[in-house]
Order: sequence, then C-alpha cells, then structure tokens
Amino acid sequence: MILRIADKLTESMFRNDIISDDKEIYKFGIALCLSTGISFATVLLISLLTNHLFYAMIYLFIFTRLRTIMGGYHCKTYFTCNVAYISIYLIFEFLIGLEWEFQNIFLMELFSSVLIWCYAPSEHKNKPLSNDEYRQFRLKSRIMVIMMVIGSFLISKINLLICFEFVYILSVNAILVLIGERRRSI
Repeated sequence: MILRIADKLTESMFRNDIISDDKEIYKFGIALCLSTGISFATVLLISLLTNHLFYAMIYLFIFTRLRTIMGGYHCKTYFTCNVAYISIYLIFEFLIGLEWEFQNIFLMELFSSVLIWCYAPSEHKNKPLSNDEYRQFRLKSRIMVIMMVIGSFLISKINLLICFEFVYILSVNAILVLIGERRRSI
C-alpha cells in the first residue's frame, strides 16, 4: 500500500514537472516518509490514549536517533517495519505499568551497553559503510551509550520511569544491532 501511494505521488510529481528524473529515488524517499509518518502517528495516538504523550516524545526522539547511529536489523517490508516499530512501543507501554527496581534496570543497561559497545554499528547489506563511516558511527554509538548510562543514572533520582525508558530504548537497540549482525553473518 505504501509503495503504491509513493508510486502514484512520484508519477504525479513527474507529470507536473516537479521532478525530472530519478523517479526511483523519489519513490523510495516518499515511501520512507509515509512509513515513518504512520509509525510516529500511531505511537503518538497510542500515547494520547494511554496518557503517556511525554514518554512517547522521549521515545520517538531517542529511539530514532539511536537507530540511525547504531543500525541493526531492518524489516523486509514497510508493513512489517511498522508492525515491529509499533509492537516495540506497545511492549514499552506495557512494561512501564510494572514495578521496576533500580538494580534490575541497571543490569539491563549493563548488558545492553556491552552489546552495543561490542557490535555497533551494524551495517545493512544494502547500505555498507566505508571504513571512515564505520569508525565514526562506532565512536558515536559508544558516546551515545555513555550519554544514555549517565543520563539514566541522573534521571533515576528524579523519575525512575524515564530512567527505565532510557534503558528500554538502549536494550531494544542492542537487540536490533545483535540481530542485524547475526543476519549479516549468515
């Protein structure tokens, strides 16, 4: 569905002389924007229904930022990507309703940080990184891990749920990096 809409929009832009060539690039960009918009809008809608808009804003900002730096598993279709993205957020919504102790959060964070430190960035076969890019993303990944650990520790004194959110986002990214690396090596 997303690809059909992107195709129609691209064709319309081409017919109206808005674009002149590179239709496939425009189609890809439009499809990516539509898919991302659907995922973001759905997360925001869920957060409005659960009265967690503030948490959703943090989630969208940090999760997206980490994914662009660390890479990791990518779904094969926009549909499965949207389902996975929304499911990951729904799991977060469920988990913030549980009681969390700092020790458990710390163990999750430690495990996730080690995984990211060792394996990030995880490049995709369709978008390989040059040696320079790999080193830059590796450094950025490690800086982000340090920032997330420090940030979660500091915020834990004020709001344990936001601390958990930081660690959950870090953990999900660690899992996605690990899956991405595993699939790449097969």
